[in-house]
Amino acid sequence: MVLKRASSGHLPFLWEFPGGKKSANESWRLCARRELLEETDLRAGNLRKVAIRIFNYAERTVEIHFFHCREFSGELNTKDEFKWLRPNEMNPDDFPEANHEVIERLKQGRLFRPIKVRQP
Repeated sequence: MVLKRASSGHLPFLWEFPGGKKSANESWRLCARRELLEETDLRAGNLRKVAIRIFNYAERTVEIHFFHCREFSGELNTKDEFKWLRPNEMNPDDFPEANHEVIERLKQGRLFRPIKVRQP
């Protein structure tokens, strides 16, 4: 599932995976669960970290921890526009640049083992 970014703020109107900022005393896994719940009302089942992406935009540097979720519960409820996409339906140009490498790996079926991707 991907959500459309708001018209205001950083990288407006692009699609993105559910996520957000990690609290100081929160693990990345708990952050992923909390953000999914806050943004979609879905509770993540088994989460497995599949990538870490550190990317430098002109305005900021982002560190994104990507998790794969095979199971979830609850009823989808979001204020954001959303789509369910298979990897081959994802156009990297419709996503923030920090997501491009991860989307390409998804399309190639190479993401479901731990990797660490860093921009030079």
